[in-house]
Amino acid sequence: MKYVDEGIWIVEGTMAFAGGSDIDLRSTVCRLNDGSAWVHSPIPLTDAIRESLTEIGPVGHIVAGNNAHNLFLLEWVRAYPLAAVHVTRGIPKKLKDLTDFRLLDGTEFPHDFDSAQMGDVPFLDEHVFYHSSSKSLIVTDFIQNHPPELRTSWIQRLFFAPAGFKDICIAPPLKFKFMIKDQAAFAAFCRKLRSFDVSRIIVTHGPVIETDANGIIERLTERFL
Repeated sequence: MKYVDEGIWIVEGTMAFAGGSDIDLRSTVCRLNDGSAWVHSPIPLTDAIRESLTEIGPVGHIVAGNNAHNLFLLEWVRAYPLAAVHVTRGIPKKLKDLTDFRLLDGTEFPHDFDSAQMGDVPFLDEHVFYHSSSKSLIVTDFIQNHPPELRTSWIQRLFFAPAGFKDICIAPPLKFKFMIKDQAAFAAFCRKLRSFDVSRIIVTHGPVIETDANGIIERLTERFL
């Protein structure tokens, strides 16, 4: 567990990926105003993570911020049965054993975060959270960071980097217009992200972005406006 700013931590891990490579993963943990711990984008749960969480507060909320990040969700749900589980619309269709959950709608945690939801992007349906007290934008796949020194596997160099998974980027599939069913709603999503005063972008894949966060958001969203 790594301290980021007042009331916010990150915890990092990896998972096996294609071609014998590993992909970096990151969960973000915030202490809410009610003293509970809020966990975003669960990664594999270890004893060390569980021990660290006890120092932050009881786990009150587990958040799967888009349709693609569900692999380790049930592991956390079983470990913390009293926590509220917040998911995007596509996840219950993938996890039949997930029976007690709340669909994210942008109204959650009004005293702790502002949030923005992608406009009608069925394959992701991502919800992005802005932690105003630390000026941190917490994303799942919308923004990623794949610097050259971390693109070490052959599959990353030969396939994923040419496809757009390199440097600081938006999720490459979003570059295809057919992925976004409502262009106006997606533009509104981008404008809301631009309205935040962001000091850092906490991504789920790659190093946390600590420099020129607002400028990066503007550059990455320009094509949609």
